[in-house]
Amino acid sequence: MKTQAIARISNVKHTLPRIGLIASAFLLAATLGLSIPAKQANAAACATPATSLGSATTTVDIPTAGDYTIWSRIKAPDTTNNSYSLEVDGECHVVGDAASIPASAWTWVDYTDGTAATKLRLTLTTGSHDIKFVGKEAGVALDKVMFVQDASCVPTDLGTNCASTSDNAGPGINLTSPEANATVTGTTDITAVAQDNPGGSNIAKVEFYDGTTKLGESTADPYTYSWDSTKVPNGSHVIKAVAYDAAGSSADSQVQVTVQNAGNDTGGGGDGGGGTGGTDNPGGGTGGGTDADIQNPTIPGAVKATPSGSNKVVVTWGASTDNVGVAGYTIVRDGVEVSTFRTEGGGTANGQTSGTAGTTYTDSSVQPGTTYSYQVLAFDAAGNKSELSDGVDVTTGELTTSDTQAPSSPTDPKAQAAGSKQINLTWRASTDNIGVSGYEIYRSQGNKTGDGTRIATINATSFGDSGLNPSTAYTYYIVAKDAAGNRSPESERVTATTSASTATSGLPSTGPGDDSLGLTGPGGIKGSINLKVSGGRVVVWINGTKRIFSLDSRGNYNVAGLPRGVYSIKYTLRNYRVSFLWLKVDDGVKSQNVALKQ
Repeated sequence: MKTQAIARISNVKHTLPRIGLIASAFLLAATLGLSIPAKQANAAACATPATSLGSATTTVDIPTAGDYTIWSRIKAPDTTNNSYSLEVDGECHVVGDAASIPASAWTWVDYTDGTAATKLRLTLTTGSHDIKFVGKEAGVALDKVMFVQDASCVPTDLGTNCASTSDNAGPGINLTSPEANATVTGTTDITAVAQDNPGGSNIAKVEFYDGTTKLGESTADPYTYSWDSTKVPNGSHVIKAVAYDAAGSSADSQVQVTVQNAGNDTGGGGDGGGGTGGTDNPGGGTGGGTDADIQNPTIPGAVKATPSGSNKVVVTWGASTDNVGVAGYTIVRDGVEVSTFRTEGGGTANGQTSGTAGTTYTDSSVQPGTTYSYQVLAFDAAGNKSELSDGVDVTTGELTTSDTQAPSSPTDPKAQAAGSKQINLTWRASTDNIGVSGYEIYRSQGNKTGDGTRIATINATSFGDSGLNPSTAYTYYIVAKDAAGNRSPESERVTATTSASTATSGLPSTGPGDDSLGLTGPGGIKGSINLKVSGGRVVVWINGTKRIFSLDSRGNYNVAGLPRGVYSIKYTLRNYRVSFLWLKVDDGVKSQNVALKQ
């Protein structure tokens, strides 16, 4: 893969009392296919200008030998005075000098001696070259000069379309092994997939870390490190891989794993005496300390779901086991958690009632004549969770009588601002003789008692209302409905006020790690990861700087004001596989939806 050459001007020295030659010189080069032959430089140096015009001298550093088109951004006062002299390594060229150059407008010019077909394209060696800008005609202004290796690139505006480095985006990396939340024993391979962006400078190395401790590195694909987990304490570890490209840009990917090796625990001494705990002696003597519980419960067994008429389903399963003890179970219906409860004496959670045996759950929020799929997972007091059980399908009975009873009103509504553009709502579930089919969310601006506007209809007991105005109060109420169209009385009204906006230049609300610099480019990216999330992030490399943007509760993001260029984008969400890609941003906004997988 070819790398992009960047030429830089430095040490500009002026002797020009009037002409606006080069206040800031910007030189850059891109490597692409070449089709225009190099034009050889004129033999003589530029003549000494009149005192009223002046000159400026500098040097340019060429990182890669080759043919370069020299573009000048000039402003002519009229169609007669429209050129200046450019001296490169002692050889003079007249830039512009054509009637086609408009008056009083900044124009990019790449030709000499008044002939558009005579391109100013020079063969230059690697290293420093002497440059001199010489006044030729009064009133001609010059503010940028670009040495561009890509013969097909024509600069526009400030020339950022040719000036963006091909390696602007940095590399991309994804840890593929071990998986997130995996239990690791013995020696295991840490493996990563790393790639540089299209046109980038290739991956130089991948470093592997356990927390902040560097384990080793790999310089060739496949990028792998063999990790002996018996040399570290049992418990939670964050494994990280960092990719570096040849241009010095980096990106990382990390997962959390649990190390569990026999005879590798370190126990602490207890207050009750009897000695101190140590390796292979957890807890010491009587009253000694105990190890942290890091073992997951077993998967619940033999899940069964039985319809009870048209509006209930009874779910049962085989009890899980755990090294310390199972604390409770979570019920998942059609991929969404509907209840979590502890096993001690049953109980109520999320408006649903569990059985007293701890392995029975009655779901009273189902609809007649509808098929549902149920799964169950177990958890212990330390928060360790089993994997989900196999799913089981069940179809409720058809409704045989007319339903005229409305659901109860949703209770205990709460509204809480989540930044300057979002308010999160929660409430307790309604009940119904047949079953609640959904909830209608109503909103009004300000603290009002009148009718609100319906903004959503959902089947959950929480909702994130986004796209709001900063520093603004909003009032909400909720109405439950059933499949027959019966609607509950309105809930109590709740009001919350969004926070003041802290974003600049069209930036969205951002998470930790973003330096919140104003972005004013012509493009941007937006999209969704197609999941309802909490704590999701989009990581974008912008001009070599890592920026982190938060996803809203529905998995949407919007990064505005990006300069033109190619960007590395990484999507992260706890317990889901990281996904990364590269996206070229020009004018306008591009939508990029990504489906993350567990």
